[in-house]
Amino acid sequence: MGDFILELYSEEIPAKMQLPAREQIERLFNKNFEKFNVKADTVTGFVTPMRLGVITKNLNQDEKGKKEEIRGPRVGAPDIAIKGFLKKNNIMQAQLIVKETEKGDFYVYEREIAMTPLSEILQRISTDVISEFSWPKSMLWGSDYSLRWVRPLKSILAVLFIEKERFLIPVEVRGLKSNVLTRGHSFMSPENFQFTSVDDYQNELIKRFVILQPQDRQKRISEISDRIVKKEGFKIVEDLPLLDELTGLSEFPSPILGEIPVKYLDLPEEVIITAMREHQKFISLRKKETGRVEGFLVISNVLTPDKQKSLLRGNVNVLNARLADALFFYNNDKNKIDKFGMSCFYEDLKKVRFHEKLGSQYDRVSRISEIAVEMAKFFGEDPKLISNAATLIKADLVSEMVTEFPSLQGVMGSKYSKLDGYPVEIANAAREHYSPIGPNDSVPTGNVSIILAISDKLEYLTAFWSIGIKPTGSKDPFALRRASLGIIRIIIENRLKLNLSDLLCLSMHKIDKNDLLSFFRERVVHYLVDLGYEKSVTLSVVYADNLKSLYFFPTLIEKIENYIKSADGARILAMNKRASNILNGFSGNINNSKKTVSELGVKEDFELLKSLRKTEKEIENGLRNEDFDQIIQGVSLLVTPLNNFFEKVQINCQNQDLRLHRYKFLFDLQRILKRISIFSHIELK
Repeated sequence: MGDFILELYSEEIPAKMQLPAREQIERLFNKNFEKFNVKADTVTGFVTPMRLGVITKNLNQDEKGKKEEIRGPRVGAPDIAIKGFLKKNNIMQAQLIVKETEKGDFYVYEREIAMTPLSEILQRISTDVISEFSWPKSMLWGSDYSLRWVRPLKSILAVLFIEKERFLIPVEVRGLKSNVLTRGHSFMSPENFQFTSVDDYQNELIKRFVILQPQDRQKRISEISDRIVKKEGFKIVEDLPLLDELTGLSEFPSPILGEIPVKYLDLPEEVIITAMREHQKFISLRKKETGRVEGFLVISNVLTPDKQKSLLRGNVNVLNARLADALFFYNNDKNKIDKFGMSCFYEDLKKVRFHEKLGSQYDRVSRISEIAVEMAKFFGEDPKLISNAATLIKADLVSEMVTEFPSLQGVMGSKYSKLDGYPVEIANAAREHYSPIGPNDSVPTGNVSIILAISDKLEYLTAFWSIGIKPTGSKDPFALRRASLGIIRIIIENRLKLNLSDLLCLSMHKIDKNDLLSFFRERVVHYLVDLGYEKSVTLSVVYADNLKSLYFFPTLIEKIENYIKSADGARILAMNKRASNILNGFSGNINNSKKTVSELGVKEDFELLKSLRKTEKEIENGLRNEDFDQIIQGVSLLVTPLNNFFEKVQINCQNQDLRLHRYKFLFDLQRILKRISIFSHIELK
């Protein structure tokens, strides 16, 4: 039984790469342990900005070892062949066993493979893991510049502890050799040190200001932050992505509270938060008394002798410079709006290229406006209001503030629209038309915002489609999938009775409409399956409707999912499949019958015909009134007459006219059911 530590010390690992790297090194060690028949109680990866590694406890090898089979001649082979095999392997014939194979019976010699010492296995595994390790971005390093690592690798610690003895695992990678020493925090405790066990290694690192696990560093940030902000009358503005990033920037994070100079508090809150977040990585703090962002937390990587005062002073000086720049840009934009209004920004969009084949942002806004004005009719909104709003939604792209802080596009457009006296719905649209940006982002709900959000995304998609730019495989450099998902979510979550096929006709771009609709169908299915809806039912509904009634897909899919679990639903599925199989062999003209069914049919024919007509009427009324229970009840009307039809009637009868009528019943069955779902796509589990 032994404990093993591998620590790879390098220059700073980017914060976003740390957690995936920890997961990868754990996975690689577990895979290799299985390969070499080594067992461990725990295999725990760790990662800090400076080091990546793994700690394994209670390592042991399978004492039985592995057996190797050496196949010899076929049973019945000449004696000379058998004797040659025995001589080659230096064994007696009594040591052979007979084994059956697909190619016949063969003599086989089984021998145990000698156990490889644990230290040799760990040496090989460690070397392989380092050589095979994959980084999203890496640089060539090592004595011959052949090692791909995220940053220059400085040292390798590889130590095995068995009982109280310590063994160096000799790992050498591109001229870099392992040793039994490591170091503490690069600033506060850079000296090398030794340790006597895995637990001693972790304890000594903490004494030297290194916390190995990200979750422990994040816990330290949260606990200290909560304590000091509460004491000073602040509360934290939650920002989990920033907290995750800060966790990966320090081996021993230490929060320091500072206050924003009063002269900058007139800046819009979003500007203050963005300036602190993007440039300084500060956590914003809201004053409980005023409700305004008036403070910040610096997450320091060092502890200073003056209790962080000098460090805070330096950070405040830098923040002053950042906010002074922001105030300068903000005042410049306000002065311009006061003199010329937001329209001056709109005209400046002529100087901003959208795409070399698609013109300027000004041209694009004109195209968005045309789509939005047409959509206004559906919502009953004033076309003039929508047109005015469309000219403003991209205006802030040429403002000084957005030029300096691109992430504030839309936010500043909304602020500046209010400053220029535009209605609140136009100001909101300037901000919300970008939504939803990500899967957790909310969709716009106001009519003006919805119209402009859909128009913006629709123009974007059709524009790129018109010049042959489409997503391929995993590549989507222009985020066209995100734009399509935005339209889908806005329609579904607001329950908008919009026909996607009709929407595509509003764009002036010449595109292959069917190709783009096919792309939308794939995205709709992907979105709904991600929400938890059953895939085959989702496919059956999406492809039956052809995106005409996107808004009620979730409700209809849920109803059908529940229905097919019932006895009636299962029978409908089975009988529809039987109808499909019968129709697969039909190739004639269904309308060639010379006599009516009333002249030729039997009771089962008449009952099925009556039920088909009634079901079709129930489905149509249910769709019109969005009464999905009525739709399901209508489908269930078919169960008994359809079952009797299949059980008591010969469909391929000798009378050609009657046979055609019965085939027509089956065609009508599938046509009627396809109003809600292609039932043949559904897989009953």
